[in-house]
Amino acid sequence: FKTWQSMLGLPGEPVEWHDGYYLSDIPFDQELPDAAPDEEPEYAELEDRIRDLRPGSVAVRPGEHPFNVPYARRFTQMVFNLGAYQRLLMDDFMRDGGEIEQRDFTHARQIAGLRERTIVNCTGYGAKALFGDKTIVPVRGQTARLIPQPEVDYSLYWRGHNVSMIPRRDGLVVQAQGPHDFNNEDTRVDRALSQDAVRRLATLFA
Repeated sequence: FKTWQSMLGLPGEPVEWHDGYYLSDIPFDQELPDAAPDEEPEYAELEDRIRDLRPGSVAVRPGEHPFNVPYARRFTQMVFNLGAYQRLLMDDFMRDGGEIEQRDFTHARQIAGLRERTIVNCTGYGAKALFGDKTIVPVRGQTARLIPQPEVDYSLYWRGHNVSMIPRRDGLVVQAQGPHDFNNEDTRVDRALSQDAVRRLATLFA
């Protein structure tokens, strides 16, 4: 966190510390039932290897939190307010003489025509088409943004419900995941999925 700590307190709050809550309907040491019989593989469990990279979580008993679930753990993490963070990076880049050019690349051979001697490939999912990289697999996930609510200064991750919420200065970000998201290239907005995610979060306060 050393690099990002230096950005705490800057104008626009590009980086902030926030509390968050892991929520669960069953004990955290109990495995979730497999409710997604699709092509999605089992992911590596790396939590033990990165446990010392951020403050640990602590159990919070019912009555010590406002959420309508029997199990909760509170943690602390850094949150990036991407609008302010992006402006900070762009201002620094332009102030140091950087330039921005927009170009479309349809084939990797076009990169050789650039005048720059050093190229950093940050094409992300676009590398699948640009470089013919068949190992890149899309995993669909949809976000929705609610109006800014300064009083909501905590994150939520509801285990087993495929929904999460992160507070940002420009609005609350709600992420919804559904079945068959793995290897799903569909980028169309599913409004019903986001609305359902917001309704599920609302039940936590019922």
